[in-house]
Amino acid sequence: MSREDAARGDGTSVDSADVVTADSAALARSGPSRHTWQRKAVLDQLRQCDDFVSAQGLHRLLEVSGTSIGLSTVYRQLNSLAESGLADTIRLNERQMFRVCEDGGRHHHHLVCERCGKTFEIEPPDNEWFASVARRHGFTVTSHTMEVFGLCSECLADAQDGEVGAGSDTTRSSDI
Repeated sequence: MSREDAARGDGTSVDSADVVTADSAALARSGPSRHTWQRKAVLDQLRQCDDFVSAQGLHRLLEVSGTSIGLSTVYRQLNSLAESGLADTIRLNERQMFRVCEDGGRHHHHLVCERCGKTFEIEPPDNEWFASVARRHGFTVTSHTMEVFGLCSECLADAQDGEVGAGSDTTRSSDI
């Protein structure tokens, strides 16, 4: 399926058979909201992204592919996908970023480069570590998230070489 076909939304009607695809199981896990062509287009476009992307960046990619979906709809769909475990979300430089989560919503954590936005999935400390810290402080853990921020090896090397333009304002492909 071409990128344009995957993110269809050119104003023509979309047959319901187009929505019921191999993605139907993933969409079914995404909760009780309606499974619209917009939801499918957002999920399909998100799958085209290699790394985390902002709602605004994904909206621009949808527009470039010829899909006309409002920015508020993109936000709503991304948040719904994240709540259902179909999308991963992190905060980077005060922006919420999203990436498709193909592992069935398995809980995981990330190393995040503050400069280029590259992410690496990491295994968390074992649950006993969390429980031990919580007990020490008389705290009951109900949930957690963990992102560890720093510089990836490439950005660290660039920073040590004194590359001009270092910093969090570097444009990434996901911010098209």
